[in-house]
Amino acid sequence: RAYSQAAYVADALGDRKGVLTVQVGIANTYMAKGNLPQAQTIFDDVLMQARDQQLPEVEAVALHSRAVLAQHRGEKTEAVKLAYQALGLTTRPAARDAVLEDLAVAFSETGLRDAARDSHLILAATSQAKWVRWQATINLMELAGQDGREEAFDCYADELRRAPMGAWLKSHFLLFFGEGLERFGRYEAAREALSEALDYANANQLHTVSFKAESALVALKSSSRRPTTAPVFTEVPEEVLAAAHAISELRKVALTPA
Repeated sequence: RAYSQAAYVADALGDRKGVLTVQVGIANTYMAKGNLPQAQTIFDDVLMQARDQQLPEVEAVALHSRAVLAQHRGEKTEAVKLAYQALGLTTRPAARDAVLEDLAVAFSETGLRDAARDSHLILAATSQAKWVRWQATINLMELAGQDGREEAFDCYADELRRAPMGAWLKSHFLLFFGEGLERFGRYEAAREALSEALDYANANQLHTVSFKAESALVALKSSSRRPTTAPVFTEVPEEVLAAAHAISELRKVALTPA
C-alpha cells in the first residue's frame, strides 16, 4: 500500500524518476517473497524505461537489484556482469558500497576469489561507514581462512577483536573466526569461538548464525576435522574476467598512498 501511494504521488507530479524508483521497490518486495519471475518482469521493464528516458541513477538501482535476483537464481556470471554495470552508474557512496559488496559475493561464487578480495579491500580502505569497513574486514578474514593464509587470518582477527561492532557483525565475526580456526587445525580455540558465537547469537536472536554455529560445533565434536570438497567452477566468460581486472586496477588506485 505504501509503494502504491508513493507511485500515485510521483505519477501525479509527473516524476518519472520517482515512479520508476517505486517500481524497483515493488519488485524488491516480490523478490523478498520469492516471486522471482514477477520481480524480473518489473526490473526489466524499469531498465528499458530508464535507458529510454536517460535516467542513469534509476538504471543503476534496477541493475543492482537485478544482479541480486540473478544471484538468487544461481546465475553467477550474470550477477557479476549486472553488478559491475550497476557499479559504473552508481554515484552515491553508500550505494556504491552496497553494489561493491554484492559484486564481491558474485565474484566469490564464480571462483574469482582474488577479485572478491580486491572488492573487500576497496571497501575496507575507502568506505565512509565504519560498519561497512568492519564487514569487509570480516569477509577478508573469512577468505584468508578459506585460502589457508593463517598469518593474514590472525591479523584480521586481531583487528576485529578491538572493533566496537554491533550484534549482527560481531556474531558473524565469531562464526567465521571459529570456522577459520578449525580449518587451521586449532580445534580447541575453534570450539571456544563457535561456542561464543552460538551463545552470542542466541542472546541477540540471530537465529541463522546460531544454527550455523551449532552445526559447526556438532561437526567439530563428531570428528577431528570435517572433510571439504573443492567447488568446481565452469569456464569464466571474458566479460566477467574483464570486470575482475577492472576491480583489480581500482584496488591498486584505492590502496595507493596519496
